[in-house]
Amino acid sequence: MSPRSLQRHLAGMGTSYSDMVAEVRLDTACYLLLESNERISEIALRLGYAGASGFSRVFMRLTKMQPVIYRRQRTVQGNDKSHLANEPHADNQQKPSRLARNGKTSSQPSASNVVRPRQGKKPF
Repeated sequence: MSPRSLQRHLAGMGTSYSDMVAEVRLDTACYLLLESNERISEIALRLGYAGASGFSRVFMRLTKMQPVIYRRQRTVQGNDKSHLANEPHADNQQKPSRLARNGKTSSQPSASNVVRPRQGKKPF
């Protein structure tokens, strides 16, 4: 498929190549921040940024949260969940709902819980 044909098909779906790249980068960044102990500068380099400052600026713009704060909050929330499971009568307590990356809660895992890049601007 030619690049122009791909552009047309993606435009027909309401997206663009750069939007898709931005979404994959953000998903990967969130995953790495939560599931690895890599330094933020290492994550930034893995995602193709020149350094941590550029990565942090983009992450902050898309999620309204600094990467280090995102990691810290999600880690604390994860510890709270495991703490609840160890308490007596934990079965009687309502379990915390699944967390979306944007910090809001939702009882259903859906695509609407994913932070999306703003349309019309190149986020990366």
